[in-house]
Amino acid sequence: MDRENMRVIISRRMIREGLFRLLAKKKISEISITELCKEAQVNRTTFYHHYEIPQDVLAEVSWNIVKEVEKVFDGYNPKNIRQKTINALSILQEHKDELKIIFAADTESSSHDMAIEAFSHFWNSQFDLKNTLQLNDEEYHFAIIGYGWSGYHVIKQWIMEDSKMSPEDLLALFEKMFSKTGSRSL
Repeated sequence: MDRENMRVIISRRMIREGLFRLLAKKKISEISITELCKEAQVNRTTFYHHYEIPQDVLAEVSWNIVKEVEKVFDGYNPKNIRQKTINALSILQEHKDELKIIFAADTESSSHDMAIEAFSHFWNSQFDLKNTLQLNDEEYHFAIIGYGWSGYHVIKQWIMEDSKMSPEDLLALFEKMFSKTGSRSL
């Protein structure tokens, strides 16, 4: 890795860690770029080279986690979807410290929207919601949004509350919640 790439990696890490330290004390809306640069020990030019506002740092961290989870589901195969889901939940559990900070910052980001959309499509692909629940187009539209939001918020609480549930236990809960009879498993 060349020196320039290493500098970029180090600068981004310093900014991220500085922001996380500040978020332990205050809301993101209360953090100025000047304060963040001082905490991260970088100059404003360096900050602006990578980001526009502090929320961009959280969005980047979120996206990186989402991309890591997405890789688990590459090459969709219904025969191994259960294990892939457990692997994805395990990744989220491994990133729980970062996710707690992101969730506590209470920012709506594009990665947040993408995570909700991913839940919607995932559960629809598993349960064919429109046909299984015999929904018309409008009902389906709202149902899929509900499935996405509920999946996202269950995982959010699982992370925020340091739940003792394993990824396997959480998947079993999802199976009960999202199957029409409560008996279908992945």
